[in-house]
Amino acid sequence: MAKMSVCIDITSDVICPWCWIGKRQLDRACEEMKDIFSFRIRWKPFQLSPNTPVKGIPFLDYMRSKYGEGSVQSILNGVSPLHKAGKELGLSFDKNRRVVRTTKAHLLLNFAYEQGSQHELSEILFRSYFQEGKDISSDKVLEQCAVEAGLEPNVVKIVQQDCGRIEQYEEEIKESIQKEVHGVPYFEIYVATKPSIRQQFSGAQSPETFVHVFRRLQLVAKV
Repeated sequence: MAKMSVCIDITSDVICPWCWIGKRQLDRACEEMKDIFSFRIRWKPFQLSPNTPVKGIPFLDYMRSKYGEGSVQSILNGVSPLHKAGKELGLSFDKNRRVVRTTKAHLLLNFAYEQGSQHELSEILFRSYFQEGKDISSDKVLEQCAVEAGLEPNVVKIVQQDCGRIEQYEEEIKESIQKEVHGVPYFEIYVATKPSIRQQFSGAQSPETFVHVFRRLQLVAKV
């Protein structure tokens, strides 16, 4: 029996830690259901901090200004909800990283989708930024990530000069605003042959939640 094809669109920012956690949870669900469904995953852009200075902001300073000193102390003490969730998945977060601009990374992800390596690249970017504390607004770092994903390093600069790609990126940002996407990750999951049958929700859901959504879509699509 042919597998049912399920499409998963993820609106996300590569500096969003819950997006990395959501990805890992989704990966677990897809692995569990791979004998029943085939999956097409696409990452779409979102800007968590569009007004970030070019040089970026120290992460702890960013958290202090946005959420107060209490949030910083919970991070330093390793008792934040994010730390706990990450630990369960084997993920760690460099406290000394900087909040940086992500437009270049999104343009590279857009290109990687066409090459069939977008989902792999998303993991590489998350790991490079959160775990290794790298500056993913840097061309050099992005070139390293591109090569690891099987892409040529020169595509990093090429996509930044591609007017059509930049326009598509800007349109997708506008689309997320029109859909009133305020929290990421934001998932849109639907049956490839019946795109009107879909589930939409925000947040880093559990693998069980994703599996439930897949099965529900399967039942509804057969009606």
